Amino acid sequence: MPGDIDVVIQSSGGKPFRPFFSPAVDTTAYERAKKNRNLTRTLLSIGCGAEADLGKHRDELLQQIDTATGNQNGRLGAICLFGTSNGCGVILALAKALQKRQGMAKILYIGLGNVTMMPFKRDPAVPDVGDLQPQNLPQVSLGLTANPFAGAFSRLGRRAPSAKDLPPPRIADTGVVASTLKNIFSVQGNRVKIVSLSPAGRDNWWWTSDMDFGEVHGEIPGWTNVPKTTSASSDIRHHVQLCEEIAIPAMGGDISIELAKFVTQPTP
Repeated sequence: MPGDIDVVIQSSGGKPFRPFFSPAVDTTAYERAKKNRNLTRTLLSIGCGAEADLGKHRDELLQQIDTATGNQNGRLGAICLFGTSNGCGVILALAKALQKRQGMAKILYIGLGNVTMMPFKRDPAVPDVGDLQPQNLPQVSLGLTANPFAGAFSRLGRRAPSAKDLPPPRIADTGVVASTLKNIFSVQGNRVKIVSLSPAGRDNWWWTSDMDFGEVHGEIPGWTNVPKTTSASSDIRHHVQLCEEIAIPAMGGDISIELAKFVTQPTP
């Protein structure tokens, strides 16, 4: 199998970038397979948070990888990356930077939980990826959870109507490539309101929520999009529960399996 350095990186929004912690991945099967096959491999395993400067985080993680490999991209084997909330931006930026490098094997797995989709663009944008702004306007009609008058009411301080029953927001193609691309999300915190200068046109419906900057969650073109339902009672709690109780365990489980499969492959 290629390389002798395998990599697992988790980035969780809502936590400081440092100190590093252990990713939520069970490596028991991976280590057992290495032992059974007498493989000399090193697993670089990093868990980190995510703050405002995603480019700085990306660069530090790249440096950690370069230190482990001695700046030899050909030493990289299995690369598995996953993140939640603002940490998704770190993972996307890191993945995009890695795939630009010469001599790099294809990334094995990238998982995201509730990517921070910003109705009026992320500022600053995710380096080399984009502003994560939804590209589709809400398909609001009478008979759904929203109505043509609710947006006007929300301007008067009333809560914007729920958009959980509408087709979810979609961001543009991220340009990121991996053997597995998985996006886990919950639409339960999504809302809509009429905005005077909406990206969809003047006085039109647009995405929002009760979270900071109106953050919403939805689909990524070309990825395996996995909608999930939470039992939470508020927009913010839906987000936290999806990330911590659903997405992280699911993605960590995927990676445990992918790593074990990788080191049981016959050596070419």
